Amino acid sequence: MRLELKSNVETPASDRRSQIPVRVSCQGRTSIVLVAEMDASLARDWEASKNTAFWSDVEAEGIAANAVVMVSPGVLPKLLNGGVDSRSVTDGFSRSRGYLREELAAWVVNRLCEVLYMVPSQFDATQDWARHGVDSAVALELIADLEDLLGTRLPQTLAECRTPNELVNSVAERMLDGRDGLPWWRSPWATVESV
Repeated sequence: MRLELKSNVETPASDRRSQIPVRVSCQGRTSIVLVAEMDASLARDWEASKNTAFWSDVEAEGIAANAVVMVSPGVLPKLLNGGVDSRSVTDGFSRSRGYLREELAAWVVNRLCEVLYMVPSQFDATQDWARHGVDSAVALELIADLEDLLGTRLPQTLAECRTPNELVNSVAERMLDGRDGLPWWRSPWATVESV
């Protein structure tokens, strides 16, 4: 299975995404989840019309839109030939419950870069919000956008996190410890295999 995410921006071959489908099973349910690697400047386009072909291909393969896990470049382990190491991905998917932290971090960086008119390479998610000019209004807007993305309510106290990484870790912990919902295929009891 090979799905292509389109972009109006020409990217060097070294920056292109990798992806791998995995089969996740839990309590009699089975689904294909696509783990896709992409740079943050393209991640926002996952809902954009210029990627209609990508999402049509995803749907044609029987993959639900919420079962596409987008992670930053370099997260997926590679083989010597440059291909994705499917065994490591399935092992890592199980241990990290679907690359949740990586997926949230890529989304947060992308969203903040969009709001602040920055390129991802200029953004340091370990730095304090103020260093990037983020005030409480932007932080609350980001939390509201995260709620839309995740389909769950998040406490406004998350705006008190000091860095983007702290926000990502707090949201991931809330989801992983069961305070907020996760899709069934991220369950700790799910089995994962490469397709």
